[in-house]
Amino acid sequence: RVIPPLALRIDLPLVSRLGSVGAAVAYTAFVGPELTVIRACIMAISCIAGLIFLRKSNLVEGLATAGVIILLLWPMAIYSASFQLSFCAVLGIAGILEKTKGAPHSIIMLLITPGAGVFTIPIVVYLFGYVSAIGFLANIILVPFFSVVIMPLSILGLLIHLLYPPLSGLIFTLDMGALHFLVAACDLFGTVHPISTPWIAWVYTSYLGLIIAFWGSETRWHTCILALLCITLFVLPVMKNG
Repeated sequence: RVIPPLALRIDLPLVSRLGSVGAAVAYTAFVGPELTVIRACIMAISCIAGLIFLRKSNLVEGLATAGVIILLLWPMAIYSASFQLSFCAVLGIAGILEKTKGAPHSIIMLLITPGAGVFTIPIVVYLFGYVSAIGFLANIILVPFFSVVIMPLSILGLLIHLLYPPLSGLIFTLDMGALHFLVAACDLFGTVHPISTPWIAWVYTSYLGLIIAFWGSETRWHTCILALLCITLFVLPVMKNG
């Protein structure tokens, strides 16, 4: 009786976005002001701010703003693997949201993790020289498990510890059991295959193709360019190893 009338009187999307900003700041304070954590917090706040202040929400513009702020504060961050992977992952999420407008929420949530993975593969291959055969399938299962089970249990345990410490032990025991399960699953599905490091041109071509595929207009030239880029992505490794 209370929640429906209240929901009609307040701007729930705005409240949820402001709550997300508070959660990002609280998480940063809880984990500690490490450089990577601060960069992630700036990225989250910039993207959420774009959703709050822009008439037409655009996650890519918020991501670009975060990039400008971070590089002004830490210019050398652009050479950091964590910076590159974080931004490419968020760019992949933005691409999935762009392509799935109007789709059921369950489908969007299912595609977000693979989308982030697709956009990070070129950098992972170039910097670390490996690829996982079943990484996408594993992430679809394991990433939501971490978000839905492990993180809520950790937060609940900390809150209960402040109120009644003896009970928090049970929560933390369940949390550690879930964490051990996650580690065992990662060991089972986390096999990787080393590959030769590609040319940097292959990385640039990969991202050019992804950007055109997700944000390019649907025209004949669009299809032709994508086909050419796909051929290039195949030819470059053959030329390097030939």
